[in-house]
Amino acid sequence: MVKKSFRCGFLKPNSLPNPVCKHGTKLVNQPGFGGHLFAGKPYFRVAGPNGRGCENEGAYPALNLKNGSVYVGWEFNWATNIFSFACVTGKTKTRDFITNTPRHCLTLSNVAACARPARRSGVRVISLDSAFVPGYNRFPLSDFPRLAVSNRSRTVSMVWNDTRAHPNGDVYMQSFRLGSLTKVHRRPTRLDRAHGGGLTMFPALRVSNRNGRLDVAWYSRASGGTSLTSVKAAIGVSPLATATPRNITITNKSSNWLQNNSDIVPNFGDYIDAVVSTTGRWPFVGRTLYIAWADGRIGDPQPFEARMRAG
Repeated sequence: MVKKSFRCGFLKPNSLPNPVCKHGTKLVNQPGFGGHLFAGKPYFRVAGPNGRGCENEGAYPALNLKNGSVYVGWEFNWATNIFSFACVTGKTKTRDFITNTPRHCLTLSNVAACARPARRSGVRVISLDSAFVPGYNRFPLSDFPRLAVSNRSRTVSMVWNDTRAHPNGDVYMQSFRLGSLTKVHRRPTRLDRAHGGGLTMFPALRVSNRNGRLDVAWYSRASGGTSLTSVKAAIGVSPLATATPRNITITNKSSNWLQNNSDIVPNFGDYIDAVVSTTGRWPFVGRTLYIAWADGRIGDPQPFEARMRAG
């Protein structure tokens, strides 16, 4: 593997205690041989192996722009919770974990300055991964978390799908205090409104908006007996909220995934995201929310996008 190090210009707005890279600054590639392929050691390990061989999967990062610390979420005991006897029994309940790694650990070197993250927390997940979803051609499903930092609320929030209330899933949010990762809520907040036991899965979240609030989108079905799929969202959600927010429908037409021809796996489940436009000034996010997803309304899966004012 070729080791690549980068340097970039820095910007120091008055509101920032630490420098951050300018948006649009070209990274200078300084290649050289090294890295874990030849050195035998990875740059940084967020989570180590489990003694029973239970799987860690679905890592997803979020950045605190004020101090450069990095948060990483992932799902523990995904798939092995149904395929491995050792991981079905004992103290191996499925969880979504989150870690905090300070900026001083992440040096531009072959190996990070710290051996492990500074803090770790997590939530119990009642997994959707054993469900067979009509029209979705991948098994198992995932409950992988998505993260976003809100400096306004001093939180990092995690969203995921979960079957604790309905066998076809809901989207939940759990917020943690920046740095300490102590839980803000006693129990996770459900983001989707009840809709007759329909399917809810694969929430999308990337950054908080200018007001420090969260815009979360997900795939939705009106009942467990249909393959008609829409995209819904909760816009402008406070990371501190404990009540289910209002939901809106993003798509103007549902897709029947039992009638869509696809030559790839997965055919639509991994392709959804939500992000706020960027600017060159703090807090570096604009006022437009973009939501992208895979849609089969024309009979063949294609990418679609919608935009609106961020909440």
